[in-house]
Amino acid sequence: MSAKADQPLREAMERLFTGQPTRTDGKLSKNNLRRAAGVNRALADAVLLARSWQRKAIDGTN
Repeated sequence: MSAKADQPLREAMERLFTGQPTRTDGKLSKNNLRRAAGVNRALADAVLLARSWQRKAIDGTN
């Protein structure tokens, strides 16, 4: 997972969840998450896929 994208995505997620968007209309969507984080679609998808893999394969949760 790219550390370069991970932190901005986490920060953007927090802003969206708390209703404090800075670059979007505030709707909770994958596109708004990547826009708010300032990362491209491929990188955002790779980070989100890695997190999903970790939850399912390593942590044993969905």
